[in-house]
Amino acid sequence: MSKKEIIVEETSKDISVEEERLPVVKKTLEDINVISIKFHGRYSDIGDYVAILMRVSKIWACGSPFCIFYDHRDKEERNIEVCMPVSKKINKPDIEYKTIKGGEFLITMKKGAYAGLPVAYEAIEKHAGEQDIKLTKKTREYYVKGPGLFVKKYPNRFETVVGYELEG
Repeated sequence: MSKKEIIVEETSKDISVEEERLPVVKKTLEDINVISIKFHGRYSDIGDYVAILMRVSKIWACGSPFCIFYDHRDKEERNIEVCMPVSKKINKPDIEYKTIKGGEFLITMKKGAYAGLPVAYEAIEKHAGEQDIKLTKKTREYYVKGPGLFVKKYPNRFETVVGYELEG
């Protein structure tokens, strides 16, 4: 096998030509206590805010970091709230401690790099359309596995739960 054939074969292992249909489920999310930072900016800014919340939450973190997006996902800059679930009230300047209300959501899990997340949103939107379910503009992304000590260089191992809040 030539060097070129080996490179093509190795590269194709990480690229899915046709994405499988992601399973979408309706789920009730419970209220959750968090520390959070709201900002208006780009998706690429989120990691900086997650790092701040992780440093502040220390041993009181009790779940995966997540974001709430308050406007349509096609905007270049959005209103974003980065949240870290915590088991104890934490008071720090510029960081809010609060309870995020739960509710009814359509959710799916996407494995792979964050660039592939539009597939998850599209799967939920398609499911909602087929089931005549009304969605709000508010969405959430839970970063189950993301850049960190062990998977930083392996975005194909990232796991993100994407959810749309239901109207009503």
